[in-house]
Amino acid sequence: MHALDKYLSACRIAHATKAATPETAFYPAFQSLLESAGGGLKPRVFCVMGLKNQGAGMPDGGFFTSDQFVKGEDVKLKPGQLANPSRGVVECKPLNKLVLKVADTKQVTDYWEHYNQVLVTNYREFLLIGRDEHGVLVRH
Repeated sequence: MHALDKYLSACRIAHATKAATPETAFYPAFQSLLESAGGGLKPRVFCVMGLKNQGAGMPDGGFFTSDQFVKGEDVKLKPGQLANPSRGVVECKPLNKLVLKVADTKQVTDYWEHYNQVLVTNYREFLLIGRDEHGVLVRH
């Protein structure tokens, strides 16, 4: 089964139970989808959900690259490497939230200023907020 099919199926099951929390219940399916996509990139990108506050609040997840880790050892950040995700963070919201409205919040602005890239999602819509070559905010 394709990664997107697995994602949609897992989300559908979680939603159908009517017992799932509106935001965090979808983390495992979302992380699996992003891990599948990130595995094909160079350097490889790992999605870690549940980040701690590193000065801008607590994003739902972050994107770390394989070049942030010591090669050939157990997963261990390189000496002097900050525990900041090099490819930005993700902010997940419940299915009924509008991604464009979430993108305009102080929370997302704080993440963007600190991490340079924020993927905003309600698990159905995705908006990537980043910077252009001049450092100006861009949305994709």
